[in-house]
Amino acid sequence: MKRPSLRTFLVISSTLLPTAAAFAQEGEIVTPGVRGTAEISLRDQTKFSAYLEANRSYSCALFDSASVDANNIAIKTSVSGPSSSSVSAKKRGNVTPIVSGGDPSNLSAARVTLTPTTNGFHVFEIDSDITTDSEMGTVVCSETTLYATFNTLTHPVAVLEITNTSNKDIDGKITVTDNEGDTLINKQSFGVSAGEREDIELDDSNINNAIGLIRVTHDGPVGSLIVTLSQYTTNGELKSSSPLTRRESEVR
Repeated sequence: MKRPSLRTFLVISSTLLPTAAAFAQEGEIVTPGVRGTAEISLRDQTKFSAYLEANRSYSCALFDSASVDANNIAIKTSVSGPSSSSVSAKKRGNVTPIVSGGDPSNLSAARVTLTPTTNGFHVFEIDSDITTDSEMGTVVCSETTLYATFNTLTHPVAVLEITNTSNKDIDGKITVTDNEGDTLINKQSFGVSAGEREDIELDDSNINNAIGLIRVTHDGPVGSLIVTLSQYTTNGELKSSSPLTRRESEVR
């Protein structure tokens, strides 16, 4: 099955613009692909924008700047979406891998994670003690969604083995669609404690005799979850086992 394409762009600006659409038109688009990177001013109220897809999970973080620790720099959790929509992001800078050096308790807002409900440019804003453009930092936005194809025509039992490699609990959702695009499982919730593994058997009444795509979204950073799809016969014989992957292998 052909994997869906992804567009993630970063747009940066030091001006306060009224809408995501206007922001996108006036900003600078850099690094199309699953991961966008931009150098931005760390001045208070600086905005940057990323093109995000609905029902995919993302992580946006500030890297490579000593100022992140020294000047209380954060990414605000209120994110503006297209058509006056908004998304409430989650502070996850203190989830391993930690964003930068220093006291992890002061870094929680140096990374935010979110799962938008609409396609389009989403505008993020910096909150800091800096009042000039003298300090610069690197912002990185990456998709964290994990994908795998499945086939229950020959291997009817499907189990997701979800391992949390981080130091914090992670919550997520499982969505399964068939080759026709019909939703078989719609945002089934799960949670995995720090350092633990949960095995989730997908409901065979929903995915019986189907071929399609499994999508796992979550509120952790890139690499915090390792998910394997194992498929069995009805008598418990393991027939296949494969990892869920991001739509591109690049990891930050």
